[in-house]
Amino acid sequence: MAFEELKEQAAEAEHQARRYGNLTKEYYRLKAFKVLMRGLLHMTKGVGLAAVALITLGFFSVAGALFLGEALESPATGFLIVGGVYLLLFLLAYAFRDKLDGPFIRTFSEYFFDDE
Repeated sequence: MAFEELKEQAAEAEHQARRYGNLTKEYYRLKAFKVLMRGLLHMTKGVGLAAVALITLGFFSVAGALFLGEALESPATGFLIVGGVYLLLFLLAYAFRDKLDGPFIRTFSEYFFDDE
């Protein structure tokens, strides 16, 4: 009689362990989906905003180059100055590219390791 009871308890423990494993697997699937979708949504929003910002920047750049060209009486000089400013910004961003790693890692780790 005690052997049968022990056998039933072992079977129940095995059933509970399998159930726990399946629930844990489902939890991590949902967690991965949440993180993936959150990242995808932020990336999509970022790409959209970046596209609008680049178009705006393009219009302002052409307008600024034309304005400088008229002021200096040489359209080519206006475009060269605007191009030089962008080259300077690129070189600064390239020089400080390693300093940007920390903020990016902190930001994305908040999304991946959130404790909600």
